[in-house]
Amino acid sequence: MVILYFFVGFLATCIGAIAGIGGGFIISPILISIGTFSISTIGVLSSSTVLTMSIVSTIKQLVNKGKYEVRTTSLLIIGSIIGGIFGSDIFKYAVRSFSNKSMVEFIQSIILAIVLIFVLYYMRNKEKLRTYNVKNFIMCILIGLLLGMISAFLGIGGGPLNVAVLTIFFSMDTKSCVRNSIVMILFSQSAKLINIAITSGFVGMNLSVLPYMIVGGVVGGIVGSSVNKKISSENIVKLFDIILILMILVNIFNIVKAII
Repeated sequence: MVILYFFVGFLATCIGAIAGIGGGFIISPILISIGTFSISTIGVLSSSTVLTMSIVSTIKQLVNKGKYEVRTTSLLIIGSIIGGIFGSDIFKYAVRSFSNKSMVEFIQSIILAIVLIFVLYYMRNKEKLRTYNVKNFIMCILIGLLLGMISAFLGIGGGPLNVAVLTIFFSMDTKSCVRNSIVMILFSQSAKLINIAITSGFVGMNLSVLPYMIVGGVVGGIVGSSVNKKISSENIVKLFDIILILMILVNIFNIVKAII
């Protein structure tokens, strides 16, 4: 069984690294489809794997001296931390509120399907979409908050959504989007997990497969990054499209499963 979860972490981050969008949005719906763990456990497993990958990626960015626009990045980080806490609290409230835990899976799957459809629309129409250059202090924090809240509630990194939103609202180039997305994921998922640790804790969660998922995630990220350098941008875009469509279908399956 542990081999299965190693490969979930490996394949998700490998595919995500090849496409340049991380693997968090793959891990959570796949774990829901497998159905072995509770929705709370899935959230922690997914967030922890995503957090580990964001730490590795941030270290690589710092070693490579990746540049950040300090004011904008700082405000997005502040928003992400607040959003990570809010998203975690909303998730815990949802779990407590529904006696049928499948309802939480149902809600998560619907929201994630909508998010992925938006990202797919963005990818196919990004050349036509108007972009902005938001500088307002409050707006920067609110955008970070919203993205952090969504990623924490869904237990995903949010890479594809982050990149789309940062491009539209801040007119960032792809590399800047990826750099900012990674640090936002790092802080939002850290805030979520710390919030869980100091409030409800991890009691009752079966986290036995977490080390295997983390190792799989790190190895997958390394392998995927190497493959990414060897294939054309056109093929990367095609792969991204295919993965998005497949994950939309997986979420639709999870929606139907939750209803039945």
